[in-house]
Amino acid sequence: MKKFITILSIGAVLLGCVKEEKIVIQQFTEPGSEEFTNADYYAQLRAYKESDHILSYVFMGRYATLEGAANLNIEYTTMEHRFIALPDSLDIVNLWMGAPTDQEHSDFCWFRNGEPDYQFDFSPSAYDDMQYCRRVKGTRFVLHADASHWGQQFQLIDEVEKDGVMVKDTTVWTLSKNKQDTHEAYAEFLYRKCLAYNIDGLDFDYEGWGEKQINWVVDYLATKMGPNAETEEGKKLLLIVDYWSSVPPTNCWNKCDYIVRQAYSVQSGYSSNSALASPGDPKKYIICEQWEQGSPLNFTQGGKRWTDPSTNEFGEDLYSMEAYALFCKNGGGKGFGAYYIDNDYKYSVTSARGTFPTYGYLRNAIRAANPISTVSNEE
Repeated sequence: MKKFITILSIGAVLLGCVKEEKIVIQQFTEPGSEEFTNADYYAQLRAYKESDHILSYVFMGRYATLEGAANLNIEYTTMEHRFIALPDSLDIVNLWMGAPTDQEHSDFCWFRNGEPDYQFDFSPSAYDDMQYCRRVKGTRFVLHADASHWGQQFQLIDEVEKDGVMVKDTTVWTLSKNKQDTHEAYAEFLYRKCLAYNIDGLDFDYEGWGEKQINWVVDYLATKMGPNAETEEGKKLLLIVDYWSSVPPTNCWNKCDYIVRQAYSVQSGYSSNSALASPGDPKKYIICEQWEQGSPLNFTQGGKRWTDPSTNEFGEDLYSMEAYALFCKNGGGKGFGAYYIDNDYKYSVTSARGTFPTYGYLRNAIRAANPISTVSNEE
């Protein structure tokens, strides 16, 4: 079964044509098929991703082992665990369980008890999937950057001059609460890792740190990546801060591409649009629901039951994933999504917008946030 989500032909928009042309931006096909590799479709899909629209943003973990990225090198036995099974129209993926690489030896590893774990991120299958989605679908991936505690050990390898001779500096750093230089080294380490792994940016998970520490990191990175970067290539790299309880300081809103409101537990008390007001610039505000909790579990019904409004424009019962999407569509924010979208893969959803065989609630919400006129020349 197929459900087509459509967008305006980019060419038609640029030419100022009145006539609307429907094209597909959601396909349910197996990798390797003729339709899957259709160049025109993917060119239009990438153009859509670059257009001004409501973003979809998810945290994903199932591409990695159950308990995290201690051994990412797994062989996939089901599409459910793969990046290429995510909706084509999905915009941004937070690599919650680690950043995969195809290199067995990585200099961008963490140290444990003074010893490097060089194979920490090695997962060629996940890496190939990620690069395919980036190159062909225009999906962006951001490295999850922990800002919840101190004590991480890492190494910055640089060439330095010592007694007139260039030598390799292999200092192992420890992130320390009140030492600005360690935070800047930490930011540099993650920035270099982002470049080395060919990833689209960083998302700092802001909890546990204070405003001083997150500002150290954001100030250091703002010239290298994000909207205020000094180079055009740097501006293409996303600089993001996500939060759960404490709202990031104004400095972060000014220097980051997006601020993501994440939920580690069900958004208690949030069942109306009035509770979703952005604490900063709504054009940088992305709202994510906790997908694994609730009663019944959020992923079984599309989120928490919404009360105000209680239905969508079709009179269907409204739940938080779609409610966030509609809230953003109406000017409340820039994007929506979920923390751990993984379980949505197995849900087929039929709504007034159509039938969505996999990642049903997410696909339906993407369609809700970016509706297209039905006036078209459909065959």
